[in-house]
Amino acid sequence: MGKRGKNVPASKDSIYGIIERDGEGKFIASTHGMKKGGVASATGCTPDEAKRLLEDKIKIMLKTERVSLVLTPLNPLEDHQCSLLWTGS
Repeated sequence: MGKRGKNVPASKDSIYGIIERDGEGKFIASTHGMKKGGVASATGCTPDEAKRLLEDKIKIMLKTERVSLVLTPLNPLEDHQCSLLWTGS
């Protein structure tokens, strides 16, 4: 029996956007053009906060209770510097 895919398919009513990290370490989430309204964006200290703030803005813009948001990262969202922390002998 084959393995099932780990990715959950997005609903047909999903709103697509991007998330990226700026030079100051903040995260910026924004959407592509929507039918009702233009482009929405939000800034947060973490990727989850930026996504939550963007969802809240979209809910207000579209006057709805539920929003399905699919964000694609443009660059790596986290810095992994584990090799710098390790000091082996």
